[in-house]
Amino acid sequence: MPAVIASGELATAWLRTHALGITAAHRCGNAEAEARLRCQLGRAYLDLGHFDAAEQACSDARDLARSTGDRLNESVAVDQLGMAAQGLGDLDKAVAYFTESLRIEEELGIDRGVALRHRRIGEVLLQAGRFDDADRHLRVAREMFADMGDREGAAAVEVALARLDAHVGSPAAALQRLQRVRESRSAGYEADVLMALADVARIAGDLDAARNYARQAIQLCEPVGGLRLDRAKAWLASLATADFDRS
Repeated sequence: MPAVIASGELATAWLRTHALGITAAHRCGNAEAEARLRCQLGRAYLDLGHFDAAEQACSDARDLARSTGDRLNESVAVDQLGMAAQGLGDLDKAVAYFTESLRIEEELGIDRGVALRHRRIGEVLLQAGRFDDADRHLRVAREMFADMGDREGAAAVEVALARLDAHVGSPAAALQRLQRVRESRSAGYEADVLMALADVARIAGDLDAARNYARQAIQLCEPVGGLRLDRAKAWLASLATADFDRS
């Protein structure tokens, strides 16, 4: 779902339209179309942060895709189930879903999909504190995106690797890595880079810098809204009230 309709009346209209499409596809007995629409609905719920609803929509999409032998849509649905599990805090389940989707992408020979799943697995493992395993998956993803000439994909991996650098005691390396990403002018990741810079500054104990980076990210996200904005505001509020997890 485009970020500009990630909240309010437009989001409601988007969800209602897809619900109508799902009903129509079901009545026509078109399981393949229904699976695709349920995947899209699940993605919209993910963007809105409605992870329970996303999990249900993607579970239904996965089952329908399996019933028709549609491996591509099955992979998309399972990948989104991983994102829903991650949003719900079940990191082991998220890794399992992403790994399942990775195997399907490998089977289908979709290199970009394989790289993306390695990145997702690495990000969840980083969140779980499994730094060596995270590093392995993230470096595979970075090499694959670089080989494809995918600057956006590589930039996203670099942001995750910067967070990893900070967590393993190398905040200076993390800051250098993030600066290189910013200089590459990879569109779409500026807010993510700013929040990563905020996290690195927090880990290094520079809370003033952390707040400053978070405020810049909020300012960047405010014109379009969406989940990035909500997360940045929640991060800043938690830091301000000293409730932020400093681990």
